Amino acid sequence: MPPDSLATSSAAGSCSCPRACPSRPTPPTPFFKALRERTRLPIACEAREPGWFTTHAAALLKTHHISYVDADPIPDDCEIKHRADASLVYVRLHGAPEIYKSSYNYTYLDDLARTLHARAKKTAEVWCIFDNTAEGHAQPNALHLMERLRTHHK
Repeated sequence: MPPDSLATSSAAGSCSCPRACPSRPTPPTPFFKALRERTRLPIACEAREPGWFTTHAAALLKTHHISYVDADPIPDDCEIKHRADASLVYVRLHGAPEIYKSSYNYTYLDDLARTLHARAKKTAEVWCIFDNTAEGHAQPNALHLMERLRTHHK
């Protein structure tokens, strides 16, 4: 199905997603097309609505070379089941269980280092952003991850 024919509706006849949700009658194709005409830089979409995680939405993003952000924690019903563009891996860690405040434990970060290392073998760019800054955990978490990545890179 072409990206422009993503129009669907919920049982109530409307969607609670933001303006650019692919399940709205007017899909975001013109925006993505205009964006791509202006830059070839890698772009990632941190979607927060379930309508962005369908096969049709993934196809729309892939058509315009836009990746999903692998966010933690994952919003309800927003698990990435269909990959969009795979030229960029972008991981954004908000802190869990308390968003923006919690630190990640070393086991999680060690597992993440292995995952990022494996994904770096398949794609040109891998980014990992820590957004658990409210209580100062982003920098120590990032430094631990960097050390673990050095270990895996050897």
